[in-house]
Amino acid sequence: MLADFAEIHVEQHVGRKWTRYQVGSLICDAWNKSATVGNATRGFKVTGIFPFKNNALPDQLFFSGYKVPVPENTTQEEANSSSEVLINTSQNNLLPAEPGTSSVKPPSPTKHLHKISPIPRLSQVTAKYRIKKTAVLLTSIDNRNALKAILEK
Repeated sequence: MLADFAEIHVEQHVGRKWTRYQVGSLICDAWNKSATVGNATRGFKVTGIFPFKNNALPDQLFFSGYKVPVPENTTQEEANSSSEVLINTSQNNLLPAEPGTSSVKPPSPTKHLHKISPIPRLSQVTAKYRIKKTAVLLTSIDNRNALKAILEK
């Protein structure tokens, strides 16, 4: 699909250079033609993911109030005490912290990040000048003859 759009563009603009905007528009046009809902569903059908089986997972897994069964080897008393501990610890964490007298500020997360993974510093690089090339239709008669002459040498 992209090759078709590129071929049309080269035929219409022989000898012109391609800019990043023209390449972007070619990719956009090809993507809009190829990325369709029909292609996506066909891709899922081919891989065996589609049609979706609604009953593959029980509905209880999606309920927020669903209770997880307690293993048989623990007693009901132990299960209740462990849930009370979790409830109490979560309530303690909700209390606002008291302001302290310390003037030391804790380091920010970005400082920790820079210690773990510092940003690499690049040395100063001089710009290299590239030879500017133009778009060429590779299957034209002139190009084929030039390639044959190069290969015969």
